[in-house]
Amino acid sequence: MKKITHMRILSLLFCFLVFSPVNAAPPLVKNYSIDVQPGLTIKRGTKVIITSRFVVTTKAKVEQTLSIRSPQNHLKILKKSTKLVSKSAGGYVSAYSFVFPAKAHPGVYPIMLEIVLNGKTDTGKFILLTVLE
Repeated sequence: MKKITHMRILSLLFCFLVFSPVNAAPPLVKNYSIDVQPGLTIKRGTKVIITSRFVVTTKAKVEQTLSIRSPQNHLKILKKSTKLVSKSAGGYVSAYSFVFPAKAHPGVYPIMLEIVLNGKTDTGKFILLTVLE
């Protein structure tokens, strides 16, 4: 078995870094914030608007996914929606609006918003929306 020297390790690392097919920085999301109107506690039948603001630092196909989960079983997705935001870098404002049905069960509904870049989830935000009778 050959003895591996520090110089050999450094040269292999150099070759890997220089000749690696992935030489561009991956797309990143920065300054991601969410605003929920009229707030995180609502009555059934109320219109909810969730507005996201974020910056994508490199060119990418930018999508946003919203999923509303059951208050009884947080693994069960009740509603899911994905929309195309853009195909380039820049600052974005994206909004979802929906009305909780008048017959919706009261409870705490987990809502997940995810930013998807080039088909892969980059980051997400999780909110808890309380629905009263």
